[in-house]
Amino acid sequence: MLRHPPPSFAIGQELNRITKNLLLSISSYLINIDKNYNLLHCSKKKEEKEATRTSNTFEMFDSDEDSASDDDDDDDDDASESKKRFKNKTKMKTNKNFPGKRSAKKSALFLLNHIIFRDNTISNNNDSQNMKTLKWSTHGRRNDGFLPTNPALVVVMRTYVSRLLVEYLNTFDNNNTYQQQQRIEIATNDIIEKLQQANERITKFKQKRYTRNCGHIVWNSKKQKLVFDAVATKLFYSQQQDYSKKISTEKYQRMMHLYHVNGYSTDTTQDINLFHNRLYSCLQRYETFTILDPMTANKGTQGSLPKQMFQVLNLHFNCQHECFASPLNCTYDSFGTIFPDVDCYFGGKQSFSDFQPVSGCMEVNPPFDKLSVVEAFEHCGAILEANENETPLLFVVFTPFVANHKWMKHLIEFKKNEHFYYSGMQQHLSKSKWTSTTRTCVSFLCNDTGYNTFLRTKGKRMKIDADIKKAFSCT
Repeated sequence: MLRHPPPSFAIGQELNRITKNLLLSISSYLINIDKNYNLLHCSKKKEEKEATRTSNTFEMFDSDEDSASDDDDDDDDDASESKKRFKNKTKMKTNKNFPGKRSAKKSALFLLNHIIFRDNTISNNNDSQNMKTLKWSTHGRRNDGFLPTNPALVVVMRTYVSRLLVEYLNTFDNNNTYQQQQRIEIATNDIIEKLQQANERITKFKQKRYTRNCGHIVWNSKKQKLVFDAVATKLFYSQQQDYSKKISTEKYQRMMHLYHVNGYSTDTTQDINLFHNRLYSCLQRYETFTILDPMTANKGTQGSLPKQMFQVLNLHFNCQHECFASPLNCTYDSFGTIFPDVDCYFGGKQSFSDFQPVSGCMEVNPPFDKLSVVEAFEHCGAILEANENETPLLFVVFTPFVANHKWMKHLIEFKKNEHFYYSGMQQHLSKSKWTSTTRTCVSFLCNDTGYNTFLRTKGKRMKIDADIKKAFSCT
C-alpha cells in the first residue's frame, strides 16, 4: 500500500509550532536561570526532596516556589527563611539590572535568529574572541533545514549559546566567578538539549507516513484566504486552529505570476493544488520568521521601499534585481532571498551571499542591523573588486548608516521622519506604511566603468537626487 509523507504545508505548520515553543521555553529558562542553577546545586537532602516532585529541572522553571525547607527545621528557622526569600524576591523585582521578561525574550530571539532556518557553515576567521563562528554558506544549498545537525556545527552552536549566556548574565552580575562559569555551563547544556529535542520532533514528524491522501490547500477568493480542506484539517489538527493564511487577491495573483515566470504551471487541478501547497509553505515560513523577529511584520527586516523608488532606479539605471527581498514584497521579478528552499518556486533561488553579477545595476536593502549592513557593503565590494572594471556595475544601497567604503561614488541622506517604508508582509489585506524613525543613507557603490555609465555628469546626479527624494518623501 502506498504511504504518503507529510505535505510541505503540514511540515511548515509544525515548524511554526516548534519555533513558538522554543522561544517560550528558552525565554522562560533565561528568566529563571538562577533558580535552575540553584536547583542543581542545593544540598543532597534538598535534592532528594526535589527529585520526588520532578526529575526534570526544565519542568520547574515556571514555578515561583523555592525549594522546600528541611523537615527538621524549627519554626523560627522557617520564619527566618521566609523573610529572607521575601527580601530576595523584592530585591530582584526592584533591581533594575536584574533580567526581566523583555531582556530574556530579546536574548532568546537573538539566539534563534542566528541558527533557525539558516544555511550555516563554519568560518575560521578570527572574531573578537578568537573563536570559530557560524557564517552564511556561499554554495547556495541548504544543509540544515531547521536547526544545525552537522556535528561540527553543533559544536559551534554551543559556543553561540555560551556567549549569549555570558552576555545575558553580565547584565546583572559582573562577577566572573567559578560559580558563574558553572552556571553558564549547566545552562548551555540545558538549552542545547532543548534545541536537540526540537530537531528530533521535526525529524519524527517528517518520518510519518499516511495511507491516504493528506489533503490540500484551497484558495477561498471571497474571504481572501488559503485554507486547509476537510481532509488536511482532520489529519493536521492543531489547538491553535492555524488553518488559514490571509493573502489579498492582488498578492495572490502576483504570486501566481511569479510562479508562471519561473516555469511552473497551474493548468490542471493537480498543478493548482501544488501551487497552493507551495504558496502556503512560503507564507508560513515568513509568519514563523516574524516570531523570531517581531520587527519583520512591519519594519526593519522586511521593510520595503516604495514602488516609486523602484521605478526611479529602473528609469535611470535599468535596475531589475533586488538583492534582499521575498516573493511577498518584491517589485521586480528577479530578487535574492534568505529562504531559497520555499522561495525558489517564485524566483528566489539564492541569497545575496551567493549572488555574483557581472554588470548592471542592483538595488540593495539589507536588514538594518549592524552585522547585515556591514556584510552587505563587504559583499558589494568583493563583487566590484572581482569585476576588475571590465563592465559597468552599480549597487544602490539603502542602510541606516554608511560603512567606510572605497567604492562609494555618491551619497544621498534622509533624516528620520522625512521618508517612509512599506510593510514587507504585503500579503495581508491592508498595506501598512510607516514613517521611518531612523535616517536612511542611499549609497552608490560602483566601479569606474559604472560611474562613467550611470553617474558621470553633475546634471544627471542632480536629476537622480531629485527623483529619489520625491519617491521617498512623506509628502
